[in-house]
Amino acid sequence: MRESSTDPLPRLQSSPSRGPRHFFFALSRHHRQPGRRYSLSVSSLQALAVEASSLLKAGQLDRAYALAQTILAAAPRAAQAQELACHIARAQGRLAVAVEHARLAHEAAPDRPHLASNLGGLLTQVGRVAEAVAVLEAAAIRFPSDADVSTNLAIACLKIHRPTYAHAAADN
Repeated sequence: MRESSTDPLPRLQSSPSRGPRHFFFALSRHHRQPGRRYSLSVSSLQALAVEASSLLKAGQLDRAYALAQTILAAAPRAAQAQELACHIARAQGRLAVAVEHARLAHEAAPDRPHLASNLGGLLTQVGRVAEAVAVLEAAAIRFPSDADVSTNLAIACLKIHRPTYAHAAADN
């Protein structure tokens, strides 16, 4: 991604002497404009993702989500960043936001069965079971040997009293 000369955000580079917190604080020093994309190096994005994951594990959910949003501002189609934001939003109890991040992650990387499984599980959790079944059936056709997809599909089918895949829940 090419950086514009008018971009108020400097290109941040990863270095051994500067940890992920450096990137967060460097970003927060600048006035960010909502909806504007910023250029960050791949190593900077990875460092921010590592820091956000650490904050998630430490229970610092607001800071973790802020970092995830920073990553998404630079790389909105990054499936891993959307997945990270999904997990953070889910931990915060913001399930509608988590579903949207899960949907974007799945759309960005439809070849990853765990993203379909995550989306289907979240849709089931929020009561959108028919949508979950549609997502999970498509994933089960594409990835017939994935146990998580089969299990989540079976759970969703049981919730709508559809026995087609319900036997998979007992098998797993």
